[in-house]
Amino acid sequence: MNYIIVLASGSGKRMGTSTPKQFIDVLGKPLICYSLQTFNANKNIDEIIIVTKKKYFAKIYDLIDKYNLDKVHMLVKGGKYRQESTYNALMALHGFANKDDIILIHDSARPLVKNDDVNRLIECAKKHKAATLGSKVFDTTAKVTKRNKFVDIVPRDELMSIQTPQAFTYSVIYRAHKKAIQNSIKNASDDAQLVKLINKNFYLVEGSKTNFKVTTIQDLDLLEALIRK
Repeated sequence: MNYIIVLASGSGKRMGTSTPKQFIDVLGKPLICYSLQTFNANKNIDEIIIVTKKKYFAKIYDLIDKYNLDKVHMLVKGGKYRQESTYNALMALHGFANKDDIILIHDSARPLVKNDDVNRLIECAKKHKAATLGSKVFDTTAKVTKRNKFVDIVPRDELMSIQTPQAFTYSVIYRAHKKAIQNSIKNASDDAQLVKLINKNFYLVEGSKTNFKVTTIQDLDLLEALIRK
């Protein structure tokens, strides 16, 4: 089985809107629905789990009906932080998912993920047990202090920008989250970094540059332009 956890508990504070960004209307459709429809159409995805605040459950149920998202089999209450939200979903799958089942984890704020990339990611995770989408860095990249004082140029051929989904066997990602809790780590922004805690290597699968995370109003402008194109 291949499960995908879609994280949709963010408040969108950096967006500066009263509506959480996953529910912002983008050309007549909530932002979250773009990735949900992509995953729902993917023959390699068996079940979708959506993690969101309890007060948005009714809204999600309406979207499931409206957009015929028949692979959404579970809604899970989101946590205070991203890490807690993911852990809640993993616990909800405990007893259902087998240890070698593939668990994909995706940020709902990345609406333009491509199924070709998802399929290659799944195959990599089956082989190596831990993998993530990423994209090469083409800009010259600088290391700076907290006050933006230049320190050094970082060789860009050694860098990749991490994306989601990330994919792991259930046993690997479950063990990684348990280890993080034991080490009092509560607010990791990325699941792959937790996997490193258990000394498990993960592999990068190059994805599309269009699989960017919508964070600002300017990102929404870019998103709409890409969708229209």
